Amino acid sequence: MSLIYISEHAHECVKKYILDKGHRILEMPDNNFVLRAMSSHPDIFMCKMGCRSDSPIIYSDEFKFLMGAKAPANGFDLKLDKKYPKDVLYNAASTGKFLIHCLRYTDDKILSAAKKLGQNLIDIPQGYSKCSIVVVDENSIITYDRGISKKIYTEYFPDSPGILQIKPGHVKLPGMNVGFLGGASGRIGNEIVFNGDLEMHPDSIKIKAYIESRGLKCVWFKGHDLLDIGTIIEEGRVN
Repeated sequence: MSLIYISEHAHECVKKYILDKGHRILEMPDNNFVLRAMSSHPDIFMCKMGCRSDSPIIYSDEFKFLMGAKAPANGFDLKLDKKYPKDVLYNAASTGKFLIHCLRYTDDKILSAAKKLGQNLIDIPQGYSKCSIVVVDENSIITYDRGISKKIYTEYFPDSPGILQIKPGHVKLPGMNVGFLGGASGRIGNEIVFNGDLEMHPDSIKIKAYIESRGLKCVWFKGHDLLDIGTIIEEGRVN
């Protein structure tokens, strides 16, 4: 089974589904490091370096502090803050083959790991990269953000991931005007799990077809709002 990082504000039906599949859950709590609207979002505090179950994860010291880790001799290196761009240091989107982020804001630990893993760096203008991107597989992403798509196709095509462009909006984020589909979903094994009802999105048929064309299953929960909870993140296989 895997350990799944998920916001404490995720729909209970989503948590139950994950637990019933035999996984463990670690719920991220609200905190004061960043704005309350995103403070329980895993993708603000960690970056998974790929789409596979066993892809490594880079953790912020803020996450370690929240989890009660013993501080190293030199103390925690707390960098996150409520003001942009200090809240996006870990919000990079990694497919395993590509690392996609506004690279001038990316934490050095993530950049170093990406280079060691041989990932191609893609510099985009969007700091909230993982929020804005559904990572499907190593070569496939979904985004509403035309700025991301344009930058990738203009400067990195053809050596870039394939992109499904979808309509913006239709995702809620309490305390903010709008949420993002990347933050309302996550890959667990061979499933892309959505925190809510995907059919509430006008491009749901295209999204489902795109995911299934990559050999993955699409999971959603009827009657529940699509809610941005900062990505559902799977950590390897644990006992």
